[in-house]
Amino acid sequence: MIAMSTSDSSNLIALVSLAVIMSFFFVVWLFALISALRNERLDSTMKLVWVLVILLVNGLGAILYLLVAPNRTSRGERTLAAWQARNLHRRQMAASLERDRRRHQLRPASHTGENNV
Repeated sequence: MIAMSTSDSSNLIALVSLAVIMSFFFVVWLFALISALRNERLDSTMKLVWVLVILLVNGLGAILYLLVAPNRTSRGERTLAAWQARNLHRRQMAASLERDRRRHQLRPASHTGENNV
């Protein structure tokens, strides 16, 4: 078995720690790059600008993108979208009920076999 000195073990701990930190920043960088490419709120010019910033400024560009770029809908936009969806559903239900009501009014009276005199 190979004996390790204290300096060797502290160097190993430092290397492992550095590898973990670098892996974390690589994942953040990769996430920012993919997010910039898939962001539907950015036009093609702004996507290109953000991709260049992320690629050329490395970790700082990725963090800057994640903090500044418009990549999520705001709470107000989500609330508005939910209200519009509910309102559309209500209008569709009202139209469906109105069609059913008209159908029932236009049907001829059913004959039950009784003579109504």
